[in-house]
Amino acid sequence: MRGLLTHAVGRTALAALLLLLARASQAAAPPTIGAVRFEGAAGPASALRVAVRDLVGRPAEPDRLVAAVRTLEGLESGAISVRLDDAPPGTTTRVTFRFGAAHRRLGRVQLAVDAEQPSDDAASWRLLKQIQAEQGSFALIEGRPFHPYLLAVDVERVRRYFQARGHRDVEVKGRTDRRDGLVEVVLVVRPGARRTVRSVRIDGVPVDESLRDRLQTEVGDDEPLVPWQLHDDAERVRAALCRRGFADARVGVRQLDAAGGATDVVLFVAPGAPKRTARVDVRGPVPSDVVDDLPLEADGPYCPDLVEAARGALVTAMRERGHPDVQVVADRRPVTPDRVAVTFTVHSRGQARVTRIFFEGNAVTAEPVMRQLLAIRPGDLYRESAIDQTVQNLLRSGLFRRVEAETLPGAEPRERYLTFVVVEREAASIDLVEQSLTLHNLDLTGVTSDVEALGGGAVLRGGGQRLTLYAQERWQGIAFVDPFLHRYVLAQGGANRRTADRGADVTEVWYDADLGVGLKALQNRLTLLPFAHVTWADPEGVPPGVDIAAGQQLISGLGARARADFNVRDAERVTYLGFELSAEGRFGFPWMGSDLTFDRVDVVVAAALPLGSNARGQHYVLRLEGGYGRLGTDEAPPGHLLFTPEARGFDAVVRRRDTPEGVVEVGGRSAVSATVELRVPMAYARRHAFVPFLDVATVADDADDPLASPHAAAGLAYAFSFLDERLEGFVHGALPFAGDGDPAYAGLGLDGSF
Repeated sequence: MRGLLTHAVGRTALAALLLLLARASQAAAPPTIGAVRFEGAAGPASALRVAVRDLVGRPAEPDRLVAAVRTLEGLESGAISVRLDDAPPGTTTRVTFRFGAAHRRLGRVQLAVDAEQPSDDAASWRLLKQIQAEQGSFALIEGRPFHPYLLAVDVERVRRYFQARGHRDVEVKGRTDRRDGLVEVVLVVRPGARRTVRSVRIDGVPVDESLRDRLQTEVGDDEPLVPWQLHDDAERVRAALCRRGFADARVGVRQLDAAGGATDVVLFVAPGAPKRTARVDVRGPVPSDVVDDLPLEADGPYCPDLVEAARGALVTAMRERGHPDVQVVADRRPVTPDRVAVTFTVHSRGQARVTRIFFEGNAVTAEPVMRQLLAIRPGDLYRESAIDQTVQNLLRSGLFRRVEAETLPGAEPRERYLTFVVVEREAASIDLVEQSLTLHNLDLTGVTSDVEALGGGAVLRGGGQRLTLYAQERWQGIAFVDPFLHRYVLAQGGANRRTADRGADVTEVWYDADLGVGLKALQNRLTLLPFAHVTWADPEGVPPGVDIAAGQQLISGLGARARADFNVRDAERVTYLGFELSAEGRFGFPWMGSDLTFDRVDVVVAAALPLGSNARGQHYVLRLEGGYGRLGTDEAPPGHLLFTPEARGFDAVVRRRDTPEGVVEVGGRSAVSATVELRVPMAYARRHAFVPFLDVATVADDADDPLASPHAAAGLAYAFSFLDERLEGFVHGALPFAGDGDPAYAGLGLDGSF
């Protein structure tokens, strides 16, 4: 630290002056909307204010203002423009909606690059779609009313698209032409020269690896110069120095253009004098353990960022203890030129309890089903973690595509109401690869004799049950699950007919049925389902010496399935954090002349680890999964009891056995499998991601080493979602590099909902 100070003293006054402008150049969150004003409206402004009342208190983000314009266009005639009063980040601004001449509808939008008119309509259309895929859908929609503000928003989208490719000085103008009663828009783009990053250096302080690693701007002959990345890097360096005690650090960006489109980037740093925290005092009803864990410590580095982090930690801790209206004021008082005392004063109106919980958007889902998933109940202290957990429970249920929570004032000062706003998923989904039909969110207790009502379909929805029908060539069956039989009870059952080829002339046909009623806890995150099962099997063509029972077998048994799910999902329902464990144990006993007894155990453990997120909040996720299975019996069991774990890259993971009749492919009495996946989200669309993976699996008999002959494959999958998540699936390609199973180099999964 002393070296940093000595180095800073030698800097020139000119450099320090330049660096004072850094804050203005750095990207910042938009100000909060504090007031809304209307100009040129024919009707009363009060009605318009009601329509956009949700704007006040929210950030002045373009998407939010576009939605407000669309709302207002149905209430007031005239083209709408939007003006925001100048306001520094972190403060409030006033939004003015101005109604002008009668609006016209939009005919079409075209893009012209280095020209006044597009030379190729098809090329213009393709480029516009590419821009929207990366920057978001255009605010201008053909056939809808045209408003000047919407044009301004789309001009900015086009500008950012070209800037992201290194066209730093791109110019975009929107030209409007009236034709046949419509407005036609041409977005005229002058990209200018493309700039690449030749080098990035930090001047003004000694640079260590931890500081250099914070930079996100890449250096290379084809790495584009992106303005907001440079400003973000400047902010990262400033934040790092601040947390080291250089509270007044300033970082500016200078771009030195060279020949050939290359640019050298220099981050100028004026660290200022280091400061330390003299003491930290907390006044108010705060538990001592919360104070001890604050990120701002006495005699540690002083930094406004650390002060804000400590203030946020106090707010979070108090809200978690039932204080939803807590306010924390930070008072900073210099003790000496290089030491600052900080006092946090915590104001609270007292603890509040949640007295009412409401649901919105559940057009068919029964409210008792949703209440089973509540992690917070009427009468409980207000706790944000419990509210967040309820959102996760609702998403995990499979009944809803989106869930949001809102907190409302109650009838009394120490009361709060909660509203969970949901978007239900479609009633049915078809898996084209599995050839199955699933009916979601049924209520088989709601059957009515009214034929017309039954024909509508909705009368049977709302109970949370799930019914799946399988119609594959080798699998016909039905499965029924009721996760919401009771808050602590679930039920499951099914019946199937299956066939399988075991290699050579060995085939097996078996019928099975199972039924179970179990217990659950922690809003379905923990389940235990005991069940009874019965199977009739008929393996045929089994050669001598193959460890598969020949002839008809009638098998009965008992079992139990246990599952723990502690995953966290993001706004796109992608699991990004947590773990899950599933285990099944079963044993068979003699019945009606069968002497077969066995015990079988299957265990699968998976963990999801977040590795960061992109600008849209989509997570990079590392998924680790491992499985183990064991079958114990002194007799030759039917083939369907043996293990055949899957590994992408193989039709099935099998162990080859040589017999006098030839090679017969069978499973094993034990199995081990593992999968490593890295999900890399694509920012241009929801739930799209590239997923490189490595699969390993092996099977063995009792006397064999289960790891002696692994089947391994590496590959790449692409997960996709179209039509507002109504069509989802994946494709993958795999390269098997170990094992002697039949290769399967490509795979596909496809599911459609309606």
